[in-house]
Amino acid sequence: MSGAAAPSMFDGPTPRIFSISPQLPFLKELARSIYSGTAGNPAAMADYEIYLPTRRAVRALIDCFVEIVGAGSATILPKIRAIGDVDEEEAGLFKGMAPDELELPPAISGIERKLILAKLVAARNIASGGTGSFVSALAAAGELALLLESLYTEEIDPEVLSRTAPDDLAQHWAKSLEFLEIVTHAWPQYLQQIDRIDPAARRVALINRLVESYRAQPPEHPVIVAGTTGSTPAVARLMSIVSTLSKGCVILPGVDLDADEATWRVIDDPHPQSGLKHLIEGGLGCGRSDVVPWAALDGQCSPLRTEVVNVALRPAAATDSWRDWADAFRARANKFDAALKGLTLVEMQDEEREADAIALKIREVLNDPGRTVFLVTPDRDLARRVASKLKRWEIDVDDSAGIPFGNTQCGGFLRLIARLLNDPANAAALAAVMRHPLFSYGASDAERNAMVNGGDIALRGVAPETLEEIAKRLSNAGAFSERLLSIADTLHAATAETKSFASLLNAHIAIAEAFASTDQESGADRLWRGEDGECGAARIADLQDAASLIEQVAIDEYDDFFDQVIADVTVHRRVGTHPRVAILGPLEARLQTADTIILGGLNEGIWPRDAAIDAFLSRGMRRAAGLPSPERRIGLSAHDFAQLSAAPNVMLTRSKKSGGKPATASRWIIRLKNILQGAGALEAVDCSKKFQRLAEHLDDAPISPLRYVSPRPPVPARPVKFSVTRIETLLRDPYSIYAEQIIRLRKLDEFNESVDQRQVGNLFHAVLERFVKSAPPGDRTASVERLVKLFEEAAIETGFGAAHLPFWRARARDAFEWFAEWDSARRLEGAPVIIEQRGAHEFEHSGIKYTLSAKADRIDLLHDEKVAIYDYKTGEPPPTKKQERKFSPQLPLTALIVRAGGFD
Repeated sequence: MSGAAAPSMFDGPTPRIFSISPQLPFLKELARSIYSGTAGNPAAMADYEIYLPTRRAVRALIDCFVEIVGAGSATILPKIRAIGDVDEEEAGLFKGMAPDELELPPAISGIERKLILAKLVAARNIASGGTGSFVSALAAAGELALLLESLYTEEIDPEVLSRTAPDDLAQHWAKSLEFLEIVTHAWPQYLQQIDRIDPAARRVALINRLVESYRAQPPEHPVIVAGTTGSTPAVARLMSIVSTLSKGCVILPGVDLDADEATWRVIDDPHPQSGLKHLIEGGLGCGRSDVVPWAALDGQCSPLRTEVVNVALRPAAATDSWRDWADAFRARANKFDAALKGLTLVEMQDEEREADAIALKIREVLNDPGRTVFLVTPDRDLARRVASKLKRWEIDVDDSAGIPFGNTQCGGFLRLIARLLNDPANAAALAAVMRHPLFSYGASDAERNAMVNGGDIALRGVAPETLEEIAKRLSNAGAFSERLLSIADTLHAATAETKSFASLLNAHIAIAEAFASTDQESGADRLWRGEDGECGAARIADLQDAASLIEQVAIDEYDDFFDQVIADVTVHRRVGTHPRVAILGPLEARLQTADTIILGGLNEGIWPRDAAIDAFLSRGMRRAAGLPSPERRIGLSAHDFAQLSAAPNVMLTRSKKSGGKPATASRWIIRLKNILQGAGALEAVDCSKKFQRLAEHLDDAPISPLRYVSPRPPVPARPVKFSVTRIETLLRDPYSIYAEQIIRLRKLDEFNESVDQRQVGNLFHAVLERFVKSAPPGDRTASVERLVKLFEEAAIETGFGAAHLPFWRARARDAFEWFAEWDSARRLEGAPVIIEQRGAHEFEHSGIKYTLSAKADRIDLLHDEKVAIYDYKTGEPPPTKKQERKFSPQLPLTALIVRAGGFD
């Protein structure tokens, strides 16, 4: 796709600053120019020293050299180093000279920095009268680390913070400044004590040393800084000195050299050219006219696409010229096709349909052999959706941003065990651990399944309150009850003996390894293997090394603490995926090229992300301290969008709803639609309806409607025994009787059930049964006290715990006072003769004998030789109308059994 030959990089006056147009493949152009400039001489190529913004760009440039040299040939590559840009999420270390040569202390690890800052935050909270919780301080430490990173990166003396507070500053901001002054003094002192340096400060020091060496002894070999926007002062200084070397040059990505001066002057922070403008006029100390275009575009590379995007993203102060541009654009009707060819806009109804549309587009591109496609999005959820949907065509692709360790198999297992340590008597938490694929606990596969299923059933029901109760339930789990009982013993030992964070962490790992073991393999071997296991082992080792730095973590906070300290760990797969498709974040996609680029998730708050809110400094305070505005990152994101959207084939996608709620389109999409609408070109690029139809039909399949389920089991298989309580079910929902008695299905209890009406009913039935069977105590007061005593005894027997008993005790006394008076009146009319006793009546119908049974709570034989049948209900009794309609026939049917002599 290159046009005329690139200018000789080292000819002409200094400073030498070039700009490669977004239409050209940046890294391929750079590699081609170096290769042609050295005539392919390996020794000459080895002299080049190249600095790129990211490690992925370094790998991509190496691939470009390999492609140019060709298969079967060999060469010596230039020295290619990565220099972390300000927007890089991972700790991008400048890879310059060896640390031992520079005599700089090693950088402190990220986890140690976070833990020390958390200690400072906790101490501040205690001094302010707070709890000093280490776990809650850990979250604030992450925000504090970002602020310190900004101060070091922007090379701002922390002392300046004391001068950022105006007299009318809100009190909470004033308190924040007081704390920051302490931290900005305490943190450097701590680093000095342990002979370490902050990672951001070390990166700046490395770059400064390199700049000083270039200034003191300018190199004779070629030096190139390419693809970076110079968004930090240190990088800008490096670019400035390199641009003046005898064999040095700076190559910028996509400077807008066609914008008029009026537009260039009003460029603000959210604009895609803001970073480059700040670099050119500030860091490099020159003007836009000093930037030389890299190469003329050939017929295949139209500048009109970039023109459309640049006009759409003009600063607000320059949008008054939109109408004039649209009129002029319409007049150039013959240029429409060139400008809009390959550009597609797709707006889908929700995130799921957006993922469908993207997957369909990727599938379409891959149908053409040799063509490549990238999905670029900061929305990791969208990336995972698309990767999942591509599997229907057996296209294996991973999100290059990786998977959070907590979402992997090893990380998920460790998190489940952390929650179990937090609440060892939580039956659901224990069942979740047992159901995890890594759980075997020394068993074979067959034994594991039987053990897990038995334990799962045994743990269900009312929420246990102690580990002893867990052990009691597991003892009924069947063949593997002894092994399951040792789980309760292990948990009890771990939670009882922990007195420090180190012992709690060791218990966590010991339990995880014990649970992961099989009859053939140790738990450590199973748990710490693979990409996720290796990442987990590294982070656990860091935590063990830093255990002495961690304040006491309460056991009920341990799971939250563990989630926070693994939140920044990312796992990358090493297995091969599809070679012609990739899912990238905007940072990873910088300087990358593909035949088709899909920009997904273009909604406000996602791309671009909302301007970050500083937890410690207000906007005015940041401005006074010299820190960049929150909109600066939006400008960097806008530059990524503008560069990527200039590719030959681009698909822009968004969802109209996010999380079930209406979503706002990205400001870039809104502007682009407005400018295309004004030029009468929107319909030419909007393919939303097409992809909506395709997505809707994606899962279409011939469906034969099934008849309504109407099971008709053979007569011999049908039940012939019914209790009076199941007759109502038979009338209302006969399928339930079919499921229960024909196919033998039974609904399992839930985990950690609260004390429900069933348990309450069992308790009151037991109390009233014992009371009625005993001799009447006498007066009403004595009856109530007797009932209360029976209640206390039965509550323990029926499993009522200490948490539930006080609530029901108060309600029970009110009920007992009413019952004592009612029972006294009933005994004047007759005497109880049936108490919690079963009765049955057999009858024949169509040659089949049926049995109707009932368990009567109480039947009194009255003095007139009639009987009174009572059923105790702790809930609402069935309405009279239901009885008349025979939908609740329990008592009438019990009376039928009585009349037939079914009760002794």
